[in-house]
Amino acid sequence: MLMGVMTAGKTEVGSALAARLDGRFIEGDAHHPAENIAKMQAGQALSDADRGPWLEALAAAVVSAAETGQRIIFSCSALKAVYRTQMRNALPGVITLCLRIDPKIAADRARHRPDHFMPAALIESQFEAMQCPDHEPRTQIIDANLPIQQVLDSAIDAVRTLEGTPS
Repeated sequence: MLMGVMTAGKTEVGSALAARLDGRFIEGDAHHPAENIAKMQAGQALSDADRGPWLEALAAAVVSAAETGQRIIFSCSALKAVYRTQMRNALPGVITLCLRIDPKIAADRARHRPDHFMPAALIESQFEAMQCPDHEPRTQIIDANLPIQQVLDSAIDAVRTLEGTPS
């Protein structure tokens, strides 16, 4: 699970990570119900009640995809510990990579993706909701301020370390 605030690079890193590890990437945002998308497009942050069904749908999609035996990498903001616990309960053994990004860099990235349903106005609410997963099981924090190739290399190293496989 690649987690973090909007614009941290979950989709870009997740797609590249899946390609490098011969896996399949699942975009977490694709599993939001239409009501959630409309709310975010209107500049409203999602509530815990809004996120519950989304997390359930995303976990179900990951479980279904994993039944093929393929390695699954997926994005999920998972900003709060309770969301990560919900995903861990649904996906035992999941590895979590937290892409940590500076708020100013995140805001700048958001301004440069005008076609995304998450407007830059929601950056602040994302950082307010974020509970860093320091000391959570099978979790690694990755500096997402670095160039994408370095972030990807760090993600690959983290996956291998957390899985207990050599680099």
